[in-house]
Amino acid sequence: MNNRWDSAEANQYSDELAQLAYVVRLLNQETGNILNPGGSASLKRWEKNCFGEDEEIIYIDTDGAGSFIPLRRLPLSRLAGAEGLSEEQLLNEIACCRKSASSPMPPPESLLHAVLPYRAILFAQPTAFFSVACAKEGMAYLREIYGNSILLLPYARQGAAAARACLSAMEQVDSHSIEAIFIDHQGLLVFAENPRTAYERLVRLETAAEQFLTRHGACYLAKHAAEPAAKPIGHELAALRKVISDTAGFPLILRQCRDAEITGLCRQEDLSIFNQPPAVSRDVCLFGAAPLIGKNLEEYRSDHPSTYPRVILGTEFSLCCLGYTAEQAALTESRFLQWKEILLRAGALGGYRGMPVDEVTHLQESCPGRAAGESGNLSSLFMGEIALVTGGASGIGKACVESLLARGSLGEIAALWAREAGLGAVAAAIERIGAEFRNHAVRTATPLLPLAPFFERLRGRGLRLGVATMDTTLSARMTFANLEVEHLLDFVTGYDGGHGEKPGPGMVEGFCRATGLVPQQVVVVGDSLHDLAMARAAGAGMAVAVLSGVAGREHLAGAADHVIGGIAELESLLDRAQAPAPA
Repeated sequence: MNNRWDSAEANQYSDELAQLAYVVRLLNQETGNILNPGGSASLKRWEKNCFGEDEEIIYIDTDGAGSFIPLRRLPLSRLAGAEGLSEEQLLNEIACCRKSASSPMPPPESLLHAVLPYRAILFAQPTAFFSVACAKEGMAYLREIYGNSILLLPYARQGAAAARACLSAMEQVDSHSIEAIFIDHQGLLVFAENPRTAYERLVRLETAAEQFLTRHGACYLAKHAAEPAAKPIGHELAALRKVISDTAGFPLILRQCRDAEITGLCRQEDLSIFNQPPAVSRDVCLFGAAPLIGKNLEEYRSDHPSTYPRVILGTEFSLCCLGYTAEQAALTESRFLQWKEILLRAGALGGYRGMPVDEVTHLQESCPGRAAGESGNLSSLFMGEIALVTGGASGIGKACVESLLARGSLGEIAALWAREAGLGAVAAAIERIGAEFRNHAVRTATPLLPLAPFFERLRGRGLRLGVATMDTTLSARMTFANLEVEHLLDFVTGYDGGHGEKPGPGMVEGFCRATGLVPQQVVVVGDSLHDLAMARAAGAGMAVAVLSGVAGREHLAGAADHVIGGIAELESLLDRAQAPAPA
């Protein structure tokens, strides 16, 4: 691994956070996507809060783009020791540590960065290092290469478990005597007092692994280059994609890799060597349990009955990768090519050691993409995508635009525009676009029925009322104030209200805290799968789909307890629900 640090270029960035962004860009130039996905970078520094008090803030980049989420370190680090929190509760508590409510949701590995005392941290999966680590005698090899300068830990699940494992291990050693921590099948944590030193330390550690592989004849393996098949196989691939999509229960994108090296490998190697679990836990959600070798999907399903293949290998079509989006399919291809290098190099060292099979099964069941696709919640499938809608001013085109907007928060929409339209900083874009949305909503919001008497009748039943939106809280409050019904609502929150975002449970839980109710007493009424998934995640007593939005009955019925044509039908539904059962 070459040291790409250019002092002349780096000196243009006087701020350490900007230098860390520079380090992220350098690492993204390396083959194998060292930081993405599953990798991250962070920097801790002291800042004044709104009370003029000193507060330690940790800036963390988790998408490899050099865009940092500011988090309050003290409450974040305390979460590592919190017992009894569900995964949803933990994610909500991590979200509450954001310095800015408009920042993206931070991932569970934020806890790792918070508990370690070092200022600059890189959490990476470098190819040569993992090639050594995933050999059958990998841990012994790492000790031979690095001595006691790296703390070697067994596998621990991401989030609180990994953070606690690091804390416990750090208590047994002198923190000044180690340069990095390796968590098996998770990643390498490299740290220092500044971004440049952390980067150069990572380069040195990866270079040492490369030299070890070279000495053992496992670094530069023989390549079998070959040209892709001359005959067109587009129809065959399309048919295969259709069959796998039908098996998965939702549409998938198929991407064919036409790289000459992987094509040659697929023609000359025994492809069964790839029928092994991934090396990195984060890749489980991209690769699945194992690739499909050839086209026999029935045989694959007999071995893996609860899932479907994300990667296909064959002599005719080489490597094909599937994903919910084109971006995910491309990422799967990139990560698989890195894993291929790890697998072959570890094999040359005496055998490959992948993720434990039972842990792979557990991770598959909790993959975000699996939950999105198999539950019918297609909202997250649009994340990171750009939609071009023609005729968006009226009719079906306008309905498509409104549907797509409903699938993201204002913060996500503003971040996209800030990047694509050159609107400057995300915070400024949020304020600018938010003002436009507020003005538009206040001017044009038209109730489907007279709201004041409707709300008053519901309150007359003893019901407490609340509104949850993916717009800003201020915009929602201004809209209801303009409609002269805000005083009839017990709870109003947007994506920035501190309760998380749909389809998470936080908004329902916030309503419960505000009203003294429990989720089983709550009826969630919504016109999108996001709303209904929020109800399920929170354990609401009833989820009611209303067809006054852009989604049809066929899309909503499977996720709802009841479907009504419009909000005016809610009262009769409540009457039926409260009526005594016939004798």
